[in-house]
Amino acid sequence: MSRPTDSPTTPPHPAANQETRLPDHSLPQSAAADLDLNPELYDDDDDGDDKMAKDDAGGGNNDDEYFEDFEDVKIDLQSYSIPFDTAYEILKLDFDRKSPNNASELQQSKFVNYVDGELLQIQRKFIKNIANMDNIEIYSIFQLAQDLNQVIDLIWYSIDKRSKLFGQDHYLIKIVHDLEDYVSHYDLHHLIEINSPTLLSKENNIKFLKLFTFLQSLDVRLSFLIDGYTLEGTTKVEKISSTELVRLLSITSRLRMMIISKIDPIRLKLNKVASETSNPSNRQAQDLLNLFEVEIGRLFEGILDRSSI
Repeated sequence: MSRPTDSPTTPPHPAANQETRLPDHSLPQSAAADLDLNPELYDDDDDGDDKMAKDDAGGGNNDDEYFEDFEDVKIDLQSYSIPFDTAYEILKLDFDRKSPNNASELQQSKFVNYVDGELLQIQRKFIKNIANMDNIEIYSIFQLAQDLNQVIDLIWYSIDKRSKLFGQDHYLIKIVHDLEDYVSHYDLHHLIEINSPTLLSKENNIKFLKLFTFLQSLDVRLSFLIDGYTLEGTTKVEKISSTELVRLLSITSRLRMMIISKIDPIRLKLNKVASETSNPSNRQAQDLLNLFEVEIGRLFEGILDRSSI
């Protein structure tokens, strides 16, 4: 991953089949909420390391835990995500209220090392999943999205209007690039149950809700960095470079088509049911078709709308 010369260095990424050793010191799992980017947080004597350890096989990421907060949610949606302009304004208001992090160069380097470790952990889980000889999915696309979302939240937390970017934009672009490879190995059509009156179970509905919300969050944050923000007290605008924007647009276009190709079998199933006038589920199928059409239209619309910038 290329970086500006004044950015902290990042450890080299190993080959896909190479065993890796993750950093000995991690941030807490609640880092996205509690990260202060201060010296105390990175103190090597911090006695909170034990509770930070993650199960290498993906502990804490099972679907029961993933959806436990949504048990009482009534699913009756016209879309999974919200309109882009609304999401963008919410993000901008939140960004303007952020407290400064004032991270030192050492803290930035440790932050970079931590994020690299988290992305490697995700890569290892993904590789174990596709290498599983029993053809049993042990790391779903929804678990992958959850893990990536935690990293993205952490990266975003480190950006504020008083600080220059020190590689966060490169990480977000890297995640989009990695997603292209990750998504290609997953199928989604089995989540539609033709013989079920509801076609899409409550649990699977929530899975799609989380997935499309995650994709929109990535789109909105990168769109914000394409537009840029003015460093407080200066006239300098921090933003994604024109070179990186060209690269991002290319990656995003491919990823969007990849995601659509994964949704197409779902649309075919739903179209079949919707066309059967005697099928009691035909109205439900049409509603779901409309829902997926809305989400396809919103896939990375912010980034792609900025192709002329």
